[in-house]
Amino acid sequence: MRRAAFAYESDEAGSELAALADAAREASERAGAAIDDALAFIEASNQRIAAMETKAARRRARKAA
Repeated sequence: MRRAAFAYESDEAGSELAALADAAREASERAGAAIDDALAFIEASNQRIAAMETKAARRRARKAA
């Protein structure tokens, strides 16, 4: 009985696995896009911070001179 249970495959198993694989692929694509968006935002933020730090360093250099 156990062998029969393990050997049984329904007709829908293949299509269900394909649907699951498609859903997983779509989810990973959405996650990848979200990561790319977050990295772009972080890079833009880092550039703004670097510009502010450069500006502050110039002000400190002028005051010291």
